[in-house]
Amino acid sequence: MNLFLSHNPYKIETVCKIDDKLCDAPWFKQLTENRGVPLRLQMWITQFFGELRKTFPSVTDFYIKFVGTANDGEDVYHEACQAEERLGAKFHLDIECCGDPENKFETLKNLYKEAIEGPYDGFKQLELREAFKRISDRKLSVSVMAPMKNGKSTLLNAMLGQELLPNATQRCTAKISYIEHEPNAEMFEAKAIDTGNANTEYLPCSQKILEEWNKRDSVRNIYIRGQMPGIDISDYRLQFIDTPGPDSAVYKEDRITIDRFLNDNSLPMICYIIDRVNESEEHYLKRLTKYMSQFGKQSEDRFIFVVTRMDQIQVTKNDTKDSNPYKTKIQEIRDDLVRLGINNPRIFPVSSWIALKVREFDQLDGFDSGEAQDAFNSFERKMSRLGVTLMDYMDLSPSVARKLENELTALEQKLDKREDTEEESLRYIELLSGVPALELSIEEYLQKYSVPARITDAAKVFNDGIAKANAEGKLLEDIASQSTTLKEIEGKIEELRNYLSKEDNVRNFKNKFPENWTESRSLKESLDQDDREYDSRIRKKLADWQPDNIDPNGQISPEEAEKLFEEFKEFMSGISAEMFTAHSNSVESDARQQFETLKAEYERTIQDFLGEMPESLRKFSENLDFLLQPTGNIVIDMKNLIIETTEEYVEEYVRKIDIDHDGFWRTVWSKMPFTETETIDNRTVTRVIERVPFKKLKQDLKEESSVIRTEAIENARNKAKTHYLKLREAMLKEFDKVDQKLKDFSEELKIKLSNRRTKQTELQEYKKVLDGVKDFKHRLDRVLDM
Repeated sequence: MNLFLSHNPYKIETVCKIDDKLCDAPWFKQLTENRGVPLRLQMWITQFFGELRKTFPSVTDFYIKFVGTANDGEDVYHEACQAEERLGAKFHLDIECCGDPENKFETLKNLYKEAIEGPYDGFKQLELREAFKRISDRKLSVSVMAPMKNGKSTLLNAMLGQELLPNATQRCTAKISYIEHEPNAEMFEAKAIDTGNANTEYLPCSQKILEEWNKRDSVRNIYIRGQMPGIDISDYRLQFIDTPGPDSAVYKEDRITIDRFLNDNSLPMICYIIDRVNESEEHYLKRLTKYMSQFGKQSEDRFIFVVTRMDQIQVTKNDTKDSNPYKTKIQEIRDDLVRLGINNPRIFPVSSWIALKVREFDQLDGFDSGEAQDAFNSFERKMSRLGVTLMDYMDLSPSVARKLENELTALEQKLDKREDTEEESLRYIELLSGVPALELSIEEYLQKYSVPARITDAAKVFNDGIAKANAEGKLLEDIASQSTTLKEIEGKIEELRNYLSKEDNVRNFKNKFPENWTESRSLKESLDQDDREYDSRIRKKLADWQPDNIDPNGQISPEEAEKLFEEFKEFMSGISAEMFTAHSNSVESDARQQFETLKAEYERTIQDFLGEMPESLRKFSENLDFLLQPTGNIVIDMKNLIIETTEEYVEEYVRKIDIDHDGFWRTVWSKMPFTETETIDNRTVTRVIERVPFKKLKQDLKEESSVIRTEAIENARNKAKTHYLKLREAMLKEFDKVDQKLKDFSEELKIKLSNRRTKQTELQEYKKVLDGVKDFKHRLDRVLDM
C-alpha cells in the first residue's frame, strides 16, 4: 500500500493520501484533530501506525512518503521502527525534509517591519503591535529540578561555564533562580527579589552573593543573566529555572511554582537530575507519569532525566564494552523509572564536574592545580579502554547524534596523529563529559516545539490584520457599488447606535452576563474529585502510620508524638501545595470556558442587532459585522487576564500562608492531649503526662487536615468567582466600544464618501492597498509553507 503523509507545524496542517486518494476517514480525523482543532504531529504519531495497521489488517507492507521538517521526519522514522517490531508489518519510508524553523521567525519579523511601514493602517494599530511584541519577546523556559545532593548545582555551573551557584552538602538551592542566556553579555549579573529591600538592580554575580541571598529569609527569587558558553541560541530568550527539589522546597509557594511549571500548557522542558530512585523520590516521580502521558511524543521529549557524576564511577579490568558499570547504572535507573510508570524515559549520563573544569580553563587562564588534568586523563582512559562514550548511553535524536559523532571523529583523528591543539584537546574532553550533548538536545526541543508555536502565533496576528483589511475593502466596494445613498447608510448606522444605546437594550444585553457567579457543574465535579483524591491520600498516610515505640495500651511518648506531628505537618505542606495546583488548573479551565461563553454571547448579540437591517443593506451588515466583532487579539488579552488573575491569587495565597500557616499548626499543637489537670486541696494542678493516646493524635490530625481541605476548596471557588467577574467586566467594556466604533465609522463615511465620485476614487485607492495586502498574504504563505 502506498501512502503520502505531510505535516506543516506552522499552519498545523496534515495531509494523508492512501493510493493517491485523500484520506478523510473518521479514524484519521479522530487521531489528528481534537474537536475539530488540528493537532501537532507529535500529539498523534505514536498511535498512527497502530491505527493504520488496525484499519488495513491484511496489508503487511506500507510504502510511506513523508514531507515535513527534519525533526518531524525523525519522529516518524523512530515511531515506524518501533511499530515494525510491535505490529509485525513493514513500513518503508521515504522522508523528504524541508521547512525547518531556523530562519522563519526572523523572516516574519522582517515582514512585520515592512507591514507597519506600508500603506495599510490596520497593521499599525496598537493592538496588533502589542500582540506581535508579546510573541517576539517570549521567553523559552527549561526547568532544572532535582532531589537534594543529586548534583543539580554542579550541572548548572557547568552550563554557566564557572562556579557561581552554591554547591555544598546542605540544601544549597533554597530559592527559585531564573538564569537567562544573553549571547553578548561580558559577565554574569544577578539580582534578588527581596521583600525587605526595594532595590532590585543587577549586580556583578558571585558565588558569595548567591549564597548570602539563598540564606536570607526575605529573598523570594533570584535572577541571573549572562552568556552560557555551551548554548548556541541568539534569536530568542532562553531561560533556565533552577528550582528546589521535591524534598527541599523551603516555601510552599516554591512547591506551587514547581507544580504550575509542570502543568504549563506550553509544555516547557524539564531536566530532572537523578542519581538513584529512592523511596522519598518515588511518589514525586509517579506524579510525573500524569504529565508524561497527556501530549503524545512531545511529553516524552519534554522530560530529560540527567544522571550526573559519571566520572566518579570506578572501572575494573574485567569490565567490557558490553558489560560495564556505566551501562549497569543507566539500566538500573531506566528499570526503576519504567517500574514507576515512566515509559520510554530519555536518560542522559553526564560528568558535570569534568565539563565545568574544561570551561573554567579560559576563565582561570589555565588550571589552578593538577587535580583537573589528572581527572581528565583518568576519565579519558576509562572511556578509551572500554571503547565507549557517554553519548552511547543517551537517548539522542539521529541529527544530534550525527553532529556529535562527526565532531568527535574529527577530533580523535587529530589526537591519534598528535596534531591537536590545546583547545581541540579540551573540546574532546568536553564532548566526552556528555554536557554538550545535553545542551544540543535542549536546543533541539526548543527548535522542534517552542519556535514553531511562536511562528504559528505570529501568523495569527498577521492573518487578523489581513482579514480586517479584506473586510474593509469589501465594505467599501459594497457602499460604492450599491444604489443605496450615503444618507440611508448613515441613517441605519445612527439607528443602530440609538438601538444599542437604549437603556432597555443595554440592560438586556448586560443581564445576559449575571453579576453573581454561579459554580458550573464541571467545576464542582472537578473540585470534588480533587478533594476525594487528597482525602484518600491523607487517610492512607494516617492508616499506614506505625510509631517506633508504642505500648500495649496504644500510647506513645510526647517526644514521639512531636516527631510524628512534625512529619505530618511536612506531609500536609506538600499536600496543600498539590491541592492548590490541582484546584488552580480546574479553575483556569473553567475560566476559559466562561470566556468562550461570554464571547459567543457577545457575537450572537451583534449578529442579532445587525440581522434587523433591511435586505438592501444585508451585504453591508455582513462586513460591518466583522468590524464590530472583537478581534483575535481579545483572545490573547483574555488569556493574559486569566493568567494575571491567577498570579494575583497565588501572591494572595502565599501571603496568607506566611501569615497563617505557622500559627495554624501552633494552634493544632496546643490542642494535643499532652497535659492533664487535677484538683488538690482546692488547687488546680496541671502536669505533663508521660504517654499520649496515639489513636487520639491521629483523629485530631485527621480533623485538622479536613479544615485545610475545606479552606482550599473555598479559596478555589473564590478564585473562580474573581475570574468570572473580571472576564465579565472586560467583555462589557468591549461591548461599550461598539457605539464608538459605529460613531467613528459614520464620521469616516461623512468625510470620505460625500459623493459618488469620491467613493469611486476612494475605492480605487483602497484597491491598491488591498493589492499590497494580497501580496503580503502571498509572501506570508510562502514563509509558512513547507
